[in-house]
Amino acid sequence: MRIRAFAAFLCVCTFFVLGCEGTKLDGQFGNPSESSGNTFQSDPVTEVLVLSADDEVTFRWDEKLGTSEQIYIDYGTSLSSLDCKNATNTAPANSGKLTITGLTPNTSYYYKICAGLSGQATSLSDPLSGSLTTRPVCDYTLTPLWLDAGANGGNDDGIDSFDEFETFINAMTDLDNSDGLNKKTVCLQNVTIRNTAWLGEDRIDVNNNDVYIMGKGESRSLIDNQREDATQTEHTTIFIDTNTGLSLANLKITSRGYRGIAIDASADSSFDLIDTVEVVSFGDGTLGQFKSGIFLYRNAVINLIKDTTVITHGSQGAGITFFGDAGNTATVNKIENSHFIHYGNNSRGIHFEHNNDLLEVDNLTITLAGTYNYGIFIGTNGGSIQKMSNSKIELLGIAGGTNRAIAMDTAGYFDTAFITNNIFCSQLSVNPFDFLLYDSNTTAEYSGNTNSYNSGSNFGVQTFPWGDSSDTNLESSTPWNLQTQWGGVCP
Repeated sequence: MRIRAFAAFLCVCTFFVLGCEGTKLDGQFGNPSESSGNTFQSDPVTEVLVLSADDEVTFRWDEKLGTSEQIYIDYGTSLSSLDCKNATNTAPANSGKLTITGLTPNTSYYYKICAGLSGQATSLSDPLSGSLTTRPVCDYTLTPLWLDAGANGGNDDGIDSFDEFETFINAMTDLDNSDGLNKKTVCLQNVTIRNTAWLGEDRIDVNNNDVYIMGKGESRSLIDNQREDATQTEHTTIFIDTNTGLSLANLKITSRGYRGIAIDASADSSFDLIDTVEVVSFGDGTLGQFKSGIFLYRNAVINLIKDTTVITHGSQGAGITFFGDAGNTATVNKIENSHFIHYGNNSRGIHFEHNNDLLEVDNLTITLAGTYNYGIFIGTNGGSIQKMSNSKIELLGIAGGTNRAIAMDTAGYFDTAFITNNIFCSQLSVNPFDFLLYDSNTTAEYSGNTNSYNSGSNFGVQTFPWGDSSDTNLESSTPWNLQTQWGGVCP
């Protein structure tokens, strides 16, 4: 899980989430006596990465911090009782790591992280705070080549393959659920599951209900799809069709096909959770078939996507594509604390086609590094976003092309009454987004505000009272609902 921490500073969203539970705290804290403000002189923005397993949690930070500082961590099941001055868990700042053991699986904890001079509790700065939930107990723990052993259904070829993993997952029964959580939990311990041009299936079809697949350990397990065939747009790494309740956590998924994670949903298929997953897509798509990190078709449903990174390296990439069709609606209930990064041209952070619903977006960053890109695109037959808050659409320093933060084509709905504290920014000071909000048809609707703000003259920092003007910005001062910045590093 990655969150933004709010103390006496403005938190900065960063690019990558690494490791297991993956809460990344971004902010400034340190020893005021050694620096100006609450920052380390050696690293003005300190990132603390939280890696949670079933019975322990590891906190990691930049080990380049000054040798005189000490990291203090207090934790418990109640936030109000925590105080870093009483913390018994401490480590030198230049060690870069502190692990707390003996935790209870599937339990929520709060924590505070402080820094100060060694042995001088009075020097502690304002803490970073957050929460985490430890993972459930593993019903199975797969280690390298565990699937490849003959007793586990493997073909003993030295590769944990898609075929072997799919056979194992779909053979599990409810008897494999040992912790009473109604989930059959499979832990991957530093495992790579791979296919190639000559090896087995081109995707993993999960046809079992209520399965929880998660990586375990500080190194993410990898599900690696090495097949690429320009004529096969259905190539997917992980696929479900008629089953429900799949959860993925702490994994890295690569795709050279058109979809990293896909839900067909000819019936009512669903994901409960995509948590701390990194999806990396290689190669170019087409405007008719975007290479999507996450793809929903027909009546597909995802309850929650959190702390997840999608990276597309080719053109025509999409972080998530909604593709309902006539009479069907693809739905995501919430995306939070996630980052979609697109290096190619003609890409989309969120791409809607046909009938779709995205109910809530919170703390999502969409980074566009190419040209002719849209942060959010609502296309044929529309789609809707009901709520968007604390999110950012940023354009990196590449000039040219048509770049739009949010665009609608034909029909769509974007409820500005629930749009609060969002930033659209560009490193370009000239010709950044040609439109912040754009609609090409009168049937598209920005509810509560009919103006399409054109960014052509809004250089520097501008704020718009877009939505509910009672909401304030991150510094609790001047009310704003949309902030733009052209030129310089995005906030």
